[in-house]
Amino acid sequence: ENLFTAPEVSSAEIKLLQVMGWRACAVTYLSFLAVHLNQGVLFPEDRMDEGLLETASAYLPRLHKFAYFFADSCLLESRFCSYPTSLVAAAMLAAARHTL
Repeated sequence: ENLFTAPEVSSAEIKLLQVMGWRACAVTYLSFLAVHLNQGVLFPEDRMDEGLLETASAYLPRLHKFAYFFADSCLLESRFCSYPTSLVAAAMLAAARHTL
């Protein structure tokens, strides 16, 4: 049955949030990656295939594929956890753009 009272649960939640520094919602590199991919990371001045990028739509599916490939690769390497998530996401985007 009920092992804890509502005040006990509330008190435990407060202690947990204090230990976590009140950061109940952590922003991951996937959050940053999604924001940047949705805002656009290809520009008309970009050079692709020895020429200027005329239309980003032709390259977007490949860019997304490469960006999430690098994201999956980062899951396998625990050392990436020591870097800020925004930096890891920026590196993923740079690598994906370079791979195009």
